[in-house]
Amino acid sequence: MSETQQDNYLTLTEACKKIRAFNGRRIHPSTLWRWCRKGVGGIRLSYLRLGRRICVTETALNDFFAALAHADQATQPAASPQPSPDRHRTAT
Repeated sequence: MSETQQDNYLTLTEACKKIRAFNGRRIHPSTLWRWCRKGVGGIRLSYLRLGRRICVTETALNDFFAALAHADQATQPAASPQPSPDRHRTAT
């Protein structure tokens, strides 16, 4: 791999700091660890164990989030059909 393509390894704590906070709260490192071990909807975050540390790359994070978004789009229900205009409701 060339140096321009090589990702830096981030600890889970460092990776949490890279992810934007929502509602004023950052993602906790244990959440990232759960995404690595158990995944979300069958999609897991790729990680490396370097000694005692668990590390991820920014590319792995981006791929994980893209896979989640793709899975969301694939499972969205079709739009409900609109009632035809010739149907009239009866008064109650």
